[in-house]
Amino acid sequence: MRRARFLLSVGAGLVFAVGLLLGSGCGDPDASADGVRTIVLLTPDTLGRRHVGSYTEGAAPRVTPRIDALAAQAVRFTNARAPVPLTLPSHTCMLTGTPPPLTGVRTNAAAPIPAAGERAFPLLAERLQATGWHTGAFVSAAVLAKAYGLDQGFDTYDDEGLDDPAGYSVRERAGERTVDRALDWVGRLPEGGKAFLWVHLFEPHAPYAEDGTYLGGVAHVDRIIGSLLDGLQARGRGDAVVLLVADHGEALGELGESSHGLLLSDATLEVPFLLRAPGVAAGLDDREVRLEDVAPTLARLAAIDWPAPSTPFHGHDVRGAPPPAGRLVSESLYAHQLYGWAQLAGLADADGLQIEAGASRWHGVARAAGTSSTAAPLAHASTEAAAIIARYKGMDDGSARSGGSAPGYYGGDGGAASFLAPEANAQLPDPYERIASHDRLDAVKGATASPRATTEALRGGLAELSRLATQDDRNPEIPFLRARILATLARSRGDDESLWEASREAALAALRLGRGGVGTILVAVDSEAGRARVAGGLEAGARAGLALLDRLEAALGHEDCRLHLLRAGLLADVPGDEALRAREEACARAREACHRPSEQRLLERACGAAAER
Repeated sequence: MRRARFLLSVGAGLVFAVGLLLGSGCGDPDASADGVRTIVLLTPDTLGRRHVGSYTEGAAPRVTPRIDALAAQAVRFTNARAPVPLTLPSHTCMLTGTPPPLTGVRTNAAAPIPAAGERAFPLLAERLQATGWHTGAFVSAAVLAKAYGLDQGFDTYDDEGLDDPAGYSVRERAGERTVDRALDWVGRLPEGGKAFLWVHLFEPHAPYAEDGTYLGGVAHVDRIIGSLLDGLQARGRGDAVVLLVADHGEALGELGESSHGLLLSDATLEVPFLLRAPGVAAGLDDREVRLEDVAPTLARLAAIDWPAPSTPFHGHDVRGAPPPAGRLVSESLYAHQLYGWAQLAGLADADGLQIEAGASRWHGVARAAGTSSTAAPLAHASTEAAAIIARYKGMDDGSARSGGSAPGYYGGDGGAASFLAPEANAQLPDPYERIASHDRLDAVKGATASPRATTEALRGGLAELSRLATQDDRNPEIPFLRARILATLARSRGDDESLWEASREAALAALRLGRGGVGTILVAVDSEAGRARVAGGLEAGARAGLALLDRLEAALGHEDCRLHLLRAGLLADVPGDEALRAREEACARAREACHRPSEQRLLERACGAAAER
């Protein structure tokens, strides 16, 4: 099903040109909305479009028979792309209909989404809940835990067992468990009640557990999706509207990236987008679709209002007239947040990707049938691409940037900044040229993150970090990892003052280079307390740690549960009534700030007996 595209013309600014829509379209936006009683949003994480059989026409191994069977009943959008190749930002776009510059959710270490009265964008579940729909979400990875704020509007938001931190890996649960809990919820719904169900599955994501391969994970998630659809049928909801869409794909070595997140590429941005709904004809549709289109499409299918899109990058109902072409802009600020490398923004069109990595620094990613994409420097971008990307970036006025961050499974700290000026961005290292360093840093993390890491592994990690620092001396992750390794060595040697001091200095160096969040502060303060404790005893260590905490917390500019708990723990080693009152105050502030189950357990350990001292 092909359509003529609306065009973006470039003059004094970008304007919508008049276009002519050919054919009857994907469907009538008002068709059968009153008869819809079950809506299912199904988001298999990391499922690239090129690995779904119904999209490949035999060009790839067919490992998705259940998704393909669903696709035969659905409209398949062949030009759907993720706005960000990361889980939390992409799901936020789906559920808000709002592009990342306006939500402030740019990476997996974003601060929680504000409450309804404190933000300028809607959440789909809130709108549905307010009109009498039962709303349930069942997620399979910690990066979508309640702490990030997507639970707002859901009667049930099931993130069982996903709250606890898991170091540099992401805590996940088996998709079978997620589906069992989702179907149990469906089975307890009142007969005839309207229900919105969101199910997130994580099997295609690394590490690939099924057989050690990505395709094994894809085949596994396909079977789980089949069990969910069978379960809905058995519970009398086989007529559900189903929208299956992935948050991003997987690079698998394309452009030198092994996984996803750092670079913009077809492999990580092209996603399946299948909609089975009343009044929607099965077949192919090549219009440009963004993940922001999920919320308005499902809202209109539920016969509820949704704000009209104010830009081409906001969500549109995919069943209506297509929005203008030139809306497939994607971004990645992750390399900047984590490593201090340049920010990326790119536009996809029929020929490939044009990616800005700073003023006068562009990459072109061309496509050729049967070959992997390749990136090459561009002398300049097309006038249209430069103008469209500038318009996208112009939405970012800094007002959506949230203070603080939640711990992100990819590392990094402090949340992501707004877009830099192109001239400033051009001064930073190019992620496409530094991508090999990412794999080396990941190897260091993997070898040293465990508390049981051997001294040999820790020393090897330090040596590798020293080598990397000679090539990338402004990368804040290098001194941060160095600080963590040195702290581990200091403990293993029964408190080594020189190692504690070196750890503190490395953490402070990471802060100076921009790794300015809570995780870095925790390492710096812990190391300073360790150094002073060795030299002068528990009280001296606590006082030194508190002094550094006072300074760094003031610079942070916002409160955080973890810092209140750290303060309470340090004050436990300071005698006197004044310290007792300060500890009680720290515990009181922690009780207000600590909401995650794991934080509540730490709070009980740190402050449960505070009033008894």
